[in-house]
Amino acid sequence: MTGDRTLPVTSDDANATSSAFAAIVGAPLAVVQSVISGVEEQVRATVKPAAVAAVATTFSFPLVLMVLVLGFLTVQHRLDGRDPKFRSAPLTSADTTIAFTDEDAS
Repeated sequence: MTGDRTLPVTSDDANATSSAFAAIVGAPLAVVQSVISGVEEQVRATVKPAAVAAVATTFSFPLVLMVLVLGFLTVQHRLDGRDPKFRSAPLTSADTTIAFTDEDAS
């Protein structure tokens, strides 16, 4: 038992450790909470419910446009997959590389 050098931990040591841990973790946590509350106050002061309602009713056009573009890209990809020229085209730049052949090896 000569290799066992652990010291007994007292309740005072545990309390000191937990209070030091709380001080280390508590300071950044308090800073984050103050930043979040400051942002929340600014958002409440600048965002008006009437403006939110107006944007929600007029947002339908960009949303429909986005859905149409995504639908077009999906259909276009399927149509391009049926085109024989696109199917036979090289997929990577390695497919377009032409290896040099030795003239003496013919």
